[in-house]
Amino acid sequence: MDECIFGLFRSNVRDLEAVSQRDLFLAYRELVYRYIYLMLRDHSLTEDVIQEGFIKAMECGPKTKVDSNMKAWLLQVTRRTAIDFIRKNKKYHLIYDLESVMTYERDELRNSTSEMVEKSVQNELLLESFKELTLNQRVILMMRYMEGMSYKEIAKELDINEDALGKRLERAKKTLANLFKGKWGEHHEVR
Repeated sequence: MDECIFGLFRSNVRDLEAVSQRDLFLAYRELVYRYIYLMLRDHSLTEDVIQEGFIKAMECGPKTKVDSNMKAWLLQVTRRTAIDFIRKNKKYHLIYDLESVMTYERDELRNSTSEMVEKSVQNELLLESFKELTLNQRVILMMRYMEGMSYKEIAKELDINEDALGKRLERAKKTLANLFKGKWGEHHEVR
């Protein structure tokens, strides 16, 4: 059903009835909101990016290939819109709230309080470490591990070869691991 509604972007969206346009926008917003909010951590900025991304999708949608994955394409358009927004407005930083992305066990009663506290501290330290990465490192890690994109897809989108991507991804992971280990070690020092 979703692929069907997002397929409407291949047509001229402005020719749709107002109700259909609204439904399409709401479906699009639902698809991209969480993702963009994780980047910006600001509701009003997220809404601005979503509106701008929707307009770009309306303009470029009719040019997409018939066999293209519209959900992935819409996320790509919106992510690029957000990154362009951040680059144009240097006062904003790309901030990911990993805690809101991570999934927790539904049955927290099985976990002891100390395990839950330790996991919470780990998540907080990982988030702090993630925030210290460069924009490019965060984007590559997000594309690979949050979006589940293949090396080939990421390399194509970033216009680099897969070998270079592999090296960048390994450096980003290593940097994140080192930052996290440093924070985790500081947190667990005997005081």
